Amino acid sequence: MLTLAMLAVGAGLVLNACSSTPDFTEPLPLLNSVPRTGLELWVSGGKVEQNNGMITAIDDISGNVNDARRDPATSRPATNPSLVRDASTGHQPVLRFSGANVAFQFKRISDIRTAFWVVSKDPASFGFRSERFVLGDTQTNDFHAGWTNDTIFNTDVNPGHLSQKLKDGKTWLNGQPIDATKTPFPKQLCVISIISTGPVQANQLARDRNMTGRAWQGDIAEIMLYNVPLSDTDRQAVEKYLMAKYSIKP
Repeated sequence: MLTLAMLAVGAGLVLNACSSTPDFTEPLPLLNSVPRTGLELWVSGGKVEQNNGMITAIDDISGNVNDARRDPATSRPATNPSLVRDASTGHQPVLRFSGANVAFQFKRISDIRTAFWVVSKDPASFGFRSERFVLGDTQTNDFHAGWTNDTIFNTDVNPGHLSQKLKDGKTWLNGQPIDATKTPFPKQLCVISIISTGPVQANQLARDRNMTGRAWQGDIAEIMLYNVPLSDTDRQAVEKYLMAKYSIKP
């Protein structure tokens, strides 16, 4: 018969091998105002899977079970990304990427119309042609980051660069409208809201295609993707929730 001590040891080994980070306090009732219609992917630093200290997956909490799983080819270094609590944002967990070649892949979403990123770019990664991708794809590059002045989006459009549907769309930074082709990535955690004029696609986080020099360097706290263009009311509801959760000021 197994003793209680043996059971406790066994349980500890299982948790060490594969554990999930517990969720942190949510700003209710703001969470209840987040629209669910059209929500295709929702990943957060508060919901990750780990194996012996390596983050192996970021769970999809949209209900679509489209978890972002670590590309096996990018298993090193195991410490990238690290899970940290950002003191300036209410100690919520965020994923801190070092810029090394790491990608988290999910089933391709080809009809993205609205995206929310809670991110900050490492000041050490700024520089000419420092193309660091938050959202990417193994085949295309719709969400092409800027290569001059570290802008959120590139100034050039497809073929080969930013999707015209994103250039012609709208972008907000902490709820304020911006031109993402002229606005640098924030150095502190901020909410970036994106609405395209047509469907765009992505199937991975933190890297552009298979290019090793374009992996994200900075923090990713939350990513939300919708297949519908949200109304101003719904967009503002998501922004309000995310800004409250991460203690981000307008």
